[in-house]
Amino acid sequence: SPPCNNSATTTVIVNPKPNIVSTSATTCAGIPTSISVSSDSIVSYSWSTGDTSSTINVAGVQANYTVIGTMADGCSDTAISTVNASAHPIIVFSADTLNGCNPLMVHFTADTSNNLGATFTWNFGDGSLAGTGLTPSHLYTPDGCNMVTVSASFVGGCSSIDSIPCMINVYPQPTAAFTVLPENITIISPTADFHNHSSYSNIWDWDFGDGSSDNTQNPEHLYSSVGTYPVTLYASNADGCIDSITNNVVINDISTMYIPNTFTPNGDGKNDVFQVYTHGVLLEDFQMTIYNRWGNRIFKTNNLFEAWNGGMNNDGKTEEEGVYVYVVKYKDLK
Repeated sequence: SPPCNNSATTTVIVNPKPNIVSTSATTCAGIPTSISVSSDSIVSYSWSTGDTSSTINVAGVQANYTVIGTMADGCSDTAISTVNASAHPIIVFSADTLNGCNPLMVHFTADTSNNLGATFTWNFGDGSLAGTGLTPSHLYTPDGCNMVTVSASFVGGCSSIDSIPCMINVYPQPTAAFTVLPENITIISPTADFHNHSSYSNIWDWDFGDGSSDNTQNPEHLYSSVGTYPVTLYASNADGCIDSITNNVVINDISTMYIPNTFTPNGDGKNDVFQVYTHGVLLEDFQMTIYNRWGNRIFKTNNLFEAWNGGMNNDGKTEEEGVYVYVVKYKDLK
């Protein structure tokens, strides 16, 4: 007998595999961030962290996270999200000088050994505009302590900030100043009184210009001769800041003149001539003229050291005893 046969048909439906896309994140070490996954057909998520949402928050550490996305028909796909955690900049900075007299120029340097690619911003602590760069310079003009603050940041946003309190100390700069009294000092009374008007100073050194010195605040000095003396005052303070000023002190000569009112030209060697005695008179601008009582000129000379012997023009017979008039013209050394 012929064999018995039978047949059946079964339909197998193959659903497409889902394609899920995960994101990665870049953050600074220690700063949390978020990662996510996306797909149109996923109905449930399972992260290696135990989270089940499409977006999760993770710690700011370097790590990889696995996520499984499942569709309604049970098909699933797996993706990996990576968190890149960049280190914060390590700030180390220095200055070529930490203290000095006003104005003070300071050159700063930032250490870049662990901060390649970082951007630096400087606050110099004196209210001035911020500085930038690895090696800024700054001129301090206000006195006092200045806290310097430096911030460093990477392109990814990681940043650090550090400060050094009273890093730069600017000392007051003295200003030397003095006056001299009296204004007109003569060789008759050649003492100069010095009045110190210096500021921000408590140490004073005087050079009087004649080889002598003093270290008192308001000295006086006795000069021994006529002349112009460059006087220098050095004003300093305990911080080592110093200033100086030089002013000329002039000791003036004075013109004096002695004219006798009588003489006896009798040849006895005593008081035989009439002569003018002077000090501080220009030799080239001297003139003496003598007249008798009738106004006739008896003698004239332009030589300061020439005396009248009592005769007409110093020649011949001695004039008669009597009263004679003299006229002396001169210019003093001033």
